[in-house]
Amino acid sequence: MPTEDLWGDLPEADASVKPGTVLQEQAGLLASKTRNVIEGFIQTHAVERGVILDFSIRCPALDNYTMHLIRLEHELLHIYPLSLTDMVHDMVYNVDSETALRAVLKQVFTSPEVRKVIAALLREATSVPA
Repeated sequence: MPTEDLWGDLPEADASVKPGTVLQEQAGLLASKTRNVIEGFIQTHAVERGVILDFSIRCPALDNYTMHLIRLEHELLHIYPLSLTDMVHDMVYNVDSETALRAVLKQVFTSPEVRKVIAALLREATSVPA
């Protein structure tokens, strides 16, 4: 006797751009712009009712010096609104769309504090003997 399918038709995956994808794109751009001297990376944590994404930058040439920049938290069933913690400036934002997410990320990534760290990492990493 064949197994009866009790699931019915399952929903298709949502085609919208996920916050993790936006972070991954930015990690790739950072690596490209710094010739892989600085890389961005994302750590994903599943929590009881949602997902946490931590975005950090790392400099392999400096003993993997790492700076945590962003934490995103969203519910499993609803990506937006999400909570974005700017760990550099100790600020929390309530983000309601991909457009708003990109705007806040740009604000953090182009801030003078983050620019200074990137400049220092590039300077130090290029002066370290191979």
